[in-house]
Amino acid sequence: LLLRDIAWVPILKQRPRGFPESLHFFGETETERYFYKPTEVKSIGIASLIGSVQPIIDVRSSEPVQCFSGDMNPCVSDVVEHLRTVIVDYKTDEKLQYVLMVKEIYSFLRTVDYVDVVEALQRTEVPSWIWNGDGFSSPEVVLLEKPSIDLSPYICTLPQEMIQFSEWLLTFGMQKRCDDSLLLDVLAMVKKKYDRTKCEDADVKKDLKLSIDILNE
Repeated sequence: LLLRDIAWVPILKQRPRGFPESLHFFGETETERYFYKPTEVKSIGIASLIGSVQPIIDVRSSEPVQCFSGDMNPCVSDVVEHLRTVIVDYKTDEKLQYVLMVKEIYSFLRTVDYVDVVEALQRTEVPSWIWNGDGFSSPEVVLLEKPSIDLSPYICTLPQEMIQFSEWLLTFGMQKRCDDSLLLDVLAMVKKKYDRTKCEDADVKKDLKLSIDILNE
């Protein structure tokens, strides 16, 4: 029992295989400490869920060090904080690795209490966290079904690789299909854009066509 309260466990200092190079990894940037208490570390098996925010050890759940460890399962707040880092650090050239990681994060969050997830998202101020195919968007600008009008870049459609999470994501405000209210919201977004800044001619032409298409709809 005494070993539980002593910092004697060396953490992983090199990112595990499959962990994106552009994503912050806790062990690589932690220079003040090399040893941690068994109760402070997490297994490499969940590095994709908390690797940027928690110390990782290169052991699996069946190994002896587990006897001295606390709860090796990740907490919701750590996973959401890690998701925030994923969103900030995302790079297009590592898209595949990020998509796989986001899937694991969503798979975990889908199994825990909904209220805990909402509170964690609010605490960490992560409004845009739904994968849109090449980045992240807030739930209210993501549709499950592709609309008849191309509403990009204001509205995006949930990509095929995330369809398995669609029912879960709908509970956070993602809309199933486009309606008149959403079309009016897009017009408001266009207005806000031009109230705020002067835009390129190509943008003006595209947004004018979009506005006419919406009015015709």
